[in-house]
Amino acid sequence: MKIWKEEQLGLLEGYPKEVVDSVNETIGILNDNYGTYRDVDKDLGGYIQVIESLEELKSLKDGILQGLVEEYSDEICTTENGDVYNSTLYIASSDYNIMVITKNEMTDELLK
Repeated sequence: MKIWKEEQLGLLEGYPKEVVDSVNETIGILNDNYGTYRDVDKDLGGYIQVIESLEELKSLKDGILQGLVEEYSDEICTTENGDVYNSTLYIASSDYNIMVITKNEMTDELLK
């Protein structure tokens, strides 16, 4: 799921508060630096990609992330049931970034 606007935070219903807060913070940084009304596919800035399946992850790796190496990966939180959520930053160009949110084995697959 591709997110770049605050209005899209409702799509994260059911996700831990820490994940929603992390996505919201990244949206704020992108908005402050590149504008609230940017066209995410044509303008500078970037977006957050929340991965919900291994198929979605494969498509992302074969697409926009192809050939890129992560800048960093940090743990956002661990839930009571043991799910570990991570955020991983990819810099596609000097002014275009993709923050990828994954959990558990999808994080391991992303970082391969």
